[in-house]
Amino acid sequence: MDSKLYKRLRLAMGLSPEELAAQLGISAEYVSKMERGLRPVTDRQAEKIKTLLFKALFSDDPCFKVIRDYLRRDMPE
Repeated sequence: MDSKLYKRLRLAMGLSPEELAAQLGISAEYVSKMERGLRPVTDRQAEKIKTLLFKALFSDDPCFKVIRDYLRRDMPE
């Protein structure tokens, strides 16, 4: 994935850099650098991000409807 896409996904999931960092087991500084393309995204981190996104997309929680709508509208096919 493109590094800028990670930031868009994080924002779509409603997570701060600190919250995403906690879920990935990395520092918020690393998240920031990852989103700017200054640090690599490991396969493990990419899988965790995909898992978080999957949970958001298929959750019954109405709060995630906003995320689904955003992703359908703004994400490339």
